[in-house]
Amino acid sequence: MENKSICYDNEYDFSASVCEKATLADISPEAVDIFRTRCIQKNSSETANSNSSETANSGEQLLRDVGAITPDGITYAALILFGTEAGLRKHLSQSEIIFEYRHSNRPGPASAREEFKVGLFSCFDRLWELIALRNDLNFYQEGFFMIPIPSYNRLVVSEAILNAVSHRNYQLSGSIIIKQYADRLDIENPGGFLKGVTKENLLYRQAPRNRLITELLERSGLVLRAGQGMDLIYSLCIKESKELPNFLDSDEWAFRMRLSGGRIDGRFLSILKKIENVMVRALSVEELMAINSLYWHEDAGLDLDKYMIRLGEMAI
Repeated sequence: MENKSICYDNEYDFSASVCEKATLADISPEAVDIFRTRCIQKNSSETANSNSSETANSGEQLLRDVGAITPDGITYAALILFGTEAGLRKHLSQSEIIFEYRHSNRPGPASAREEFKVGLFSCFDRLWELIALRNDLNFYQEGFFMIPIPSYNRLVVSEAILNAVSHRNYQLSGSIIIKQYADRLDIENPGGFLKGVTKENLLYRQAPRNRLITELLERSGLVLRAGQGMDLIYSLCIKESKELPNFLDSDEWAFRMRLSGGRIDGRFLSILKKIENVMVRALSVEELMAINSLYWHEDAGLDLDKYMIRLGEMAI
C-alpha cells in the first residue's frame, strides 16, 4: 500500500497571487455573506465559541482575515470564489462553470444549459439544484423494506465540483464543464495531473494546485479537510455499490471525472452491511476498496490476500 503523501510541483499558487486591477466592486457582498454563514455553521459545530471574525467584522475585513485580500490587493482566489460577473469578465474571463443536461450522446444543443461566470459561492447551491432535478431514485430490497439510493450522492457530486474548482489551472483557457446524462455525470476542468500524480496513485498522493482556494473552502466547511475529497468520493461510491470514478482520458491539460449513476446491487450492499456490523470501527477507504475489488473482480492495486484472511475470520 502506498502511503499518502503531498506531491509538490514547480507551479506556484496562482490563486494566492494578487490581481492588481481588481477592486472591492468586483467582489459580491452576497457571496461573502454565504461564505460567512458557512463559516459560522462550521465553527458552531466544532466549538461553542462562535465570536470570531466571521460574525463580527465587515465583508472586507473578513476576506482580509482569511487571506483572500492581502496588503497588496485582492487575490485571484477572492475573484474565483466571490467575484461578480462583471469582475470576472474583466479580470479572469476563463473562470466559468457550464452545466448541461443531455438525453443522449448525440451531438447538438443540450436539453438544458446554464452558464455561471460568477464566484463559486454564488452558484454552488444552484449547480446542485440543476443536478437534483434529474436525480432518479434507485431501490434495493432489504428484508421487507425498499431502500432508496439516489443516482448521484450529493456529497460525491459536491466533492467532484469542488475538486474541479480548486485544482483547475486558471492560466489556461476553457471552462469547467459539467455534463449530466441519464446514467452518468461527467466533470471536466482545464489543467490535468500535476507532476508525480497519475490515475493509479490519485487516491494516495495530494497535489494542491490552488492552495488558497482549498484553504478557504476548508474554512467554510465545504471541504472537510484538504486531501480527503477523493477518499470520500471512493468510500461513498462503494457504500452505495456504485462504480468507482472513471478518469477517462485525463492528461496534463485536462482532468476528467465520470460518476456513474447506475449499478445498485442489493447483494453487495447486504454483504457490506454485514461486515460493518461485525467491525467495531468504520471501514477505511482501503478496506472498502478491497471488499469492492473482491466482489466485482476488479483490480484495485491492493494486497488482497490479507483482506481475504480478515474477511474469513469474520465468517464473511
